[in-house]
Amino acid sequence: MSTINLMADGQRIGRPLAADSARTRQRILDVARQLFAARGYESTSNRIIAEEAGLTTGAIYYYFDKKLDIFAAVHDDAQRTVYERFDAAVEGLDTFVDRLRAVLECAHDLNNEDPSLAQFLGSCRVDAARDATVAAAIANNRPGRHRSFFNDLISFGISTGEIDESQRDIHSALFRTITTGLVDAVSGDRAHHRNAVDGIMGLVEGRLVRAPGRAWPQPASPQEQPAG
Repeated sequence: MSTINLMADGQRIGRPLAADSARTRQRILDVARQLFAARGYESTSNRIIAEEAGLTTGAIYYYFDKKLDIFAAVHDDAQRTVYERFDAAVEGLDTFVDRLRAVLECAHDLNNEDPSLAQFLGSCRVDAARDATVAAAIANNRPGRHRSFFNDLISFGISTGEIDESQRDIHSALFRTITTGLVDAVSGDRAHHRNAVDGIMGLVEGRLVRAPGRAWPQPASPQEQPAG
């Protein structure tokens, strides 16, 4: 990885200039996210984060008191990034199906742009299950953002008549399964991720399974097909 905040003689600096503070903090979060995603919480140290970010270990403590604080900040930053993009993706769309498609396409774009986002959120569940202090550190980070976003999406589908309100709990469980699968099962392979997104929409739109003796539904026209 490239380094930042180096002095002219190539030595790492211990504390950045005030003008670089926000950029340096974000650099720490970006590097830490990639390391936590690849190594997990336990195997990632502040020293490794500092080395990859081009800083001294002492500089890390200028921004964060301990590794757990970095992990919590990475989790918060990842949640913010994902759900700001999801909120923007569904804005102004008039149907549940269109909003769901927009969310899935946005997730695919995010995965193409930076796979470490999904990989971190997937590994984060494992780390939280293994370590109660990790679970506690992220418990109050943007509390229930995933749940609230998809509950709102389901409520919108109920309001448009596309979802039966009596099946809210079924839809909620389905979305937890879908989103977890996109993160944990296919985020490491763009082609598989693309196929998963297309498969989910095929099921929702009734194009993937047919009743015995029935003709296959017509595929979407080329102009309706999502960009790959």
